[in-house]
Amino acid sequence: MSSEGEMNGTTESVTDDGSLGGFESEYVPADKLAHVQRVLYGWNCGKPVAAVPLSPKLVAAAAAASFDLQAYSFTAAPEQLRPPRIVRVGLVQNSICAPTTAPFVQQRQAIFERCRQMIDAAGAAGVQVLCLQEAWHMPFGFCTREKQWNEFAESAESGPSTRLCQELARKHGMVIISPILERDEAHGGTIWNTAVVVGHTGGVLGKHRKVHIPRVGDFNESTYYMEGNTGHPVFETAFGRIAVNICYGRHHPMNWQAFGLNGAELVLNPSATVGELSEPMWAIEARNAAIANSYYVGAINRVGTETFPNPFTSGDGRPAHTDFGHFYGSSYFAAPDASRTPSLARNKDGLMIADMDLNLCQQLRDKWGFRMTARYELYAEELARYVRPDFQPQGRYDAMASPTIAVLGLLVLVAACPSSGRRLHDITDAVAAAGTTIPVTISATGTSVTMPASNAVADSVGSSTLLSTLASRSGFTNAHEPTPTIADTLTHLVAATATGTAASDVAPFATPTAISGSALPSTTGAVEPGSVTRPQLAMDASIPDGPVGGAALTQALAQLLTGTSSAPATLLPTTSAASSAPHSPVPLLAHSLPEEPVFQLSDR
Repeated sequence: MSSEGEMNGTTESVTDDGSLGGFESEYVPADKLAHVQRVLYGWNCGKPVAAVPLSPKLVAAAAAASFDLQAYSFTAAPEQLRPPRIVRVGLVQNSICAPTTAPFVQQRQAIFERCRQMIDAAGAAGVQVLCLQEAWHMPFGFCTREKQWNEFAESAESGPSTRLCQELARKHGMVIISPILERDEAHGGTIWNTAVVVGHTGGVLGKHRKVHIPRVGDFNESTYYMEGNTGHPVFETAFGRIAVNICYGRHHPMNWQAFGLNGAELVLNPSATVGELSEPMWAIEARNAAIANSYYVGAINRVGTETFPNPFTSGDGRPAHTDFGHFYGSSYFAAPDASRTPSLARNKDGLMIADMDLNLCQQLRDKWGFRMTARYELYAEELARYVRPDFQPQGRYDAMASPTIAVLGLLVLVAACPSSGRRLHDITDAVAAAGTTIPVTISATGTSVTMPASNAVADSVGSSTLLSTLASRSGFTNAHEPTPTIADTLTHLVAATATGTAASDVAPFATPTAISGSALPSTTGAVEPGSVTRPQLAMDASIPDGPVGGAALTQALAQLLTGTSSAPATLLPTTSAASSAPHSPVPLLAHSLPEEPVFQLSDR
């Protein structure tokens, strides 16, 4: 079996039990081994996590019963005002003991007897807190989508698994976490994936239901139960503040974080996961959670390959099969200082024991200051925005790197500046050659320019830079003249709309003061690669009149860019509060040609 040899550099423990741990001691040069192990396992208080000797009688019993037995110790720095708070914790990984075709009562009883052996061994070793694996009392039949496996579901308060754990908790003065398939009789027999927490005197302290339910590969668990409704409770036991993060919840960092915010010192992660899917992640996730949240983590995985009577598929293209894959065990502990134990065996039942000084949690919080430096108010604000149906990502973009903004801006400036002499088809050909797809929309109202919300750019984009860049790319140089020109106004409208800002924030122009950036219920098209379809600006929502009439301006812009009018258009002036004298009419030349129309804007 794997033993302290994995940590002290001997080779006696390698390969005979399926564990991947210990190989470094055979292949790494002796003078480099300590450094390699420090990186692989971390150091606890400046030295490797120490192995704990167990009684020869207990070691012999484990060997006779064919289960892996390991024990280690995590220490903390001595403190002047607090004594050490050392608790001994155990993790049990087990395979099923009877074929899945056997009567259910026989399957369950065989598992009970096997786990009783290992829990009694833990009690003999002085374990004070023990956690079993996910759905430990049954085969993991959730891959099959067959509902007969629901027969294993039981009451969290009075079912046979709970009664067994209560008996063993009283016997050994041990807190036991028992993850089971729960049947909630008070709510119509609803099924939950639940961890029952049994206190050291045998009473049920409470329960926690699995927060996240996987929908990946053969993990068809949502056929049986849905997301839990118990929040993120932390249980104040006689041996410390304990929480349970069941299986798939380990992939969600905020799930780990929630237990830490509620004061957990030890979070146990009972799991059932297979090698092909998750094994490269296994050694990382619990260790990372311990570091990020300044608490201890115990990661438990079931072990063995479970074969079911009927073939099943999961819509992933694989042929029908009768097993889930190999549950690779490899249970281990991780500490908040980035140290960890080696793993239990990959193909054998096992009991992992660790002594842990809970003072290390506060010491690491003080050292790194993660709680102090966290910005919870910012995270809360971001999450509050994210869960809204109208959420828009906050981003910063190079305006000219965005095909939508760049092309729309160039279309306006090219059309507005006669010196450019560019053709719309030249631009669309260039867009198509670049392989871009530009979403465009147009509606029948023709009253304003806007962009769909999905294409909006955050208001953090430097608007002056955007305008000057667009102007310089198109040969237009007077985008910031004190007296607004038609080109100024058109550029202003597109820049304000594309960036989702108020017009008054874009540039110091006496132009409209607000532009809508909301998504439009209008027809959508696109310029696909290789196409020469003319881009169209969206026409919807209202723009207040400015020095040049907003409605007339946007109508003319629509005609200009879409080629919908062959007659010259005129931008009609309006009288605004800022100026009672009307502006002179500005003729807009829209020359329509049969094949490749050239659009120019005369500005005087």
